[in-house]
Amino acid sequence: SHLHWAFHNGVKNDVNPALFWRTPLLIHEDLEGPLVETLSRHLPQFAHDYIFGSSSPPSQEAAQLASSSRDVPRLGVYIVSSNSDQIGYLSRLWSCVPSRVFQMKGDDFFTKDQGRYDRMGVDRLAVLRGAAEIHGFPALVFDGGTATTYTAADATGKVLGGGIGPGLRLKFKALGDRTDALPNIAPEEVLRRVAEAVEKRKPLPTFARDTKEAIMVDVLGELALKGRDVIERWLEVVGPSEVEEAKKDDSGDSDALKKNFDRAVLVTGGDGDILAQLLQPNRGGIVEVSAGDLSSSDTKTAGKGKAKTATPKFQIMHSKHLIHYGISSAIMNQVRKRRKASEAKAKVQKEDENQKFMGQRVAKIFAVEDDDGDNVFRGSIVGFHKTNGFLVKYDDGDKEHVLAEELQGMLKLYRDNGEKEKKTRKTPAKVKQQPEKTPPSRKRAEPTPSPSAGKAKSPAPAAKKAKKAIVIKGKEATEYITDRVAKDFDG
Repeated sequence: SHLHWAFHNGVKNDVNPALFWRTPLLIHEDLEGPLVETLSRHLPQFAHDYIFGSSSPPSQEAAQLASSSRDVPRLGVYIVSSNSDQIGYLSRLWSCVPSRVFQMKGDDFFTKDQGRYDRMGVDRLAVLRGAAEIHGFPALVFDGGTATTYTAADATGKVLGGGIGPGLRLKFKALGDRTDALPNIAPEEVLRRVAEAVEKRKPLPTFARDTKEAIMVDVLGELALKGRDVIERWLEVVGPSEVEEAKKDDSGDSDALKKNFDRAVLVTGGDGDILAQLLQPNRGGIVEVSAGDLSSSDTKTAGKGKAKTATPKFQIMHSKHLIHYGISSAIMNQVRKRRKASEAKAKVQKEDENQKFMGQRVAKIFAVEDDDGDNVFRGSIVGFHKTNGFLVKYDDGDKEHVLAEELQGMLKLYRDNGEKEKKTRKTPAKVKQQPEKTPPSRKRAEPTPSPSAGKAKSPAPAAKKAKKAIVIKGKEATEYITDRVAKDFDG
């Protein structure tokens, strides 16, 4: 019966809804006048100022000017509806300002692999996704609108299904329209009697003695009993909360499903407040209950060896704007998918880029010197680690990891210095001794021993060394540089 709107934050704030409002449904006459004026009438002041500018009258020029000052000029308008007329009206209405209109589909919330079946209502899927976004899986949602629906998902995030029936207003209206004797009860009368039952603790009696109360107690009691039966069956399927508590995972995995450990049951929709009250213990005090009512099963007792304390098996929670949290969740899921795809693509590109470095030569200056007195050590890139960086193996066998920033400097240093010059050790050339050529008839003269041979002691090698040491000691070592030397290798 109404359009339910929400103004959402940007992606940086997870597209969370920040402002809610509702307006009557659009009619054909709304689109006959200036569209910007019709749009402005359907907006609260904050949304008007964001779209047209602060205190600016609505016009296409003002909307264009306001859009040029925003980080994202074009507004994203997301519609969740099965009403084709309203979808058409809204699409035309938003065409007057810079915007993109998206009609959300069932797959935006749950895919077929996640349990969605053909022609499943997009609004039901949206509220189920919203319940999971706020409280996690498993999820159960009652939606009290024109039709009263319930939709459930298990702990793995798979849609179980649900049910659809006439809403409260339809039930009351059907009795008044389709019978001659029964009155048509206005919604206001129902709300007034429900408030009286709760505030004055005067529930509708099972054996009513008033026609209107007889209709109310039957319609409301039926809804309460049906809802309670659905919850009990859901708990049988998904298991009690303690089963999941025992498997609680603290791994911190961002992709892990959020868990509904409290077994929160969400209620939304126009009649959600009444429905949420009816699902409370003792039917919320709206309808009379007997002493042996099923509400006695609303609590569980601690197991053997534990203190006997009763804790709720589930919690009923009313949320008026559940569908908007479902929209936020669906949009952010798409954003995360695009981010992951982009990151995966960037990773592949990075790996390809890193592969190009394999085998390239690098150089790095160290504080130590190599055998040739050079501080520049050369090596090759032989591997890559996503955390430690590039693996360099130096020519002397040492290895180390370096990050990309340092690697660029090492590549440049190698380009500037190139490979190490191969230095050969310069030593005095040894002259090969040729035998003296003597006439065949002449013998080589033999040395004549001295008369004192065998008596005089030749100088000891140590004495030579000492002398040499004395000479070196008397002169600075650097003064020998460039001096010419000679050495007799034969003796």
